[in-house]
Amino acid sequence: MGETAREQKVLHIVEPTLSSDEGHCRPFVEAVAKAATAAGWAVEVWAGRGAVLELSTGASLHPFFHRRRRRFQALALYWRLLRRPGRILVATAGTADFLLLRAAAPKGVAPGKATLFVHWVRPSARKARVLEAVARSCPWMRVAGPTATVAGYLRERGFAAVREVPYPLDPGRIAPGLSADGSTPFTHLLFAGAARIDKGFREAVSVVARLAATGSTLPVRLQVSPKHYGKRDAAVDAELDRLARIRYAPLELVRETLAPEEYDALFRGAICVQPYRREDFVDRISGVTLDALRNGCPVVVTDGTWMARVVTEAGAGVTVAELTAEHLLAAAETIRADDAGFRARAARAAAVLRERHDPRHLVETALA
Repeated sequence: MGETAREQKVLHIVEPTLSSDEGHCRPFVEAVAKAATAAGWAVEVWAGRGAVLELSTGASLHPFFHRRRRRFQALALYWRLLRRPGRILVATAGTADFLLLRAAAPKGVAPGKATLFVHWVRPSARKARVLEAVARSCPWMRVAGPTATVAGYLRERGFAAVREVPYPLDPGRIAPGLSADGSTPFTHLLFAGAARIDKGFREAVSVVARLAATGSTLPVRLQVSPKHYGKRDAAVDAELDRLARIRYAPLELVRETLAPEEYDALFRGAICVQPYRREDFVDRISGVTLDALRNGCPVVVTDGTWMARVVTEAGAGVTVAELTAEHLLAAAETIRADDAGFRARAARAAAVLRERHDPRHLVETALA
């Protein structure tokens, strides 16, 4: 093609939902960009129009995607990038990305030109047919998933180059100096992340109501961030109205977007409660669980989920079968009864996470 090897070493990270500091898009992209830069690659990040981030990695940021036009923009962008030197990493790949890449592809695309990282799948007959058709016509695509279930589903669809790659975490954000003896004392219950019904926002409000009804003074911090693009549904609004009527004095609402260090500070001294819907998170990664453990914070999670398997392996939390306020608070009290032990195990889990979720694993997959 005429380009030098150095000129070809460009990784294009495509993440249209990266438009603010909300959620896990920014730390995900920054972790991968940092690992790719360390491997000697230049990094171009194609993000949402609202992105005004100062990526600490030296990557170039392109605030490119408009929410209402992003699929048309993605088609045009994929058409350009597939004809340029370098590699493409679709950071949060959905079915549409498979179809758009296929539509944009010229003849003779080199194997591994594009890697699609699929965070989770909701199987359906239509999705299976679409992915099987793409797998047959695009053998050059490389796909990856963070769990054996996701990777296995993609492999069953006929993709030849499939890898299981743990969800990337920036090793530099594994909290330094975690106390191995669990000496950081309990200070508060924490409900972290976007306010969503599938992530247990209704149950979080019920916990606050229960504490108020019993005259408790237990401190609670509750994030009420919206989903991507500021979206929030009517059910969440109804719960916010219910929360406003409870008037629980020890409750601290976290409404604003937090800087990474401020977000991490939420977990210090906390017990993180995640009453996520079992049917939605059986094998779906939770960034909040990983954030809690990397900060040495024990967790209450729904049993029968990916989160429960991680927490049980580490001995760093308690699983709950019934997502009632009574059961969630009882689980938190179980942790408080052995607070130092749970925090020590969570701190040890952080060291394991550093290697298992090192972003270099995804970078090596995309650049192989």
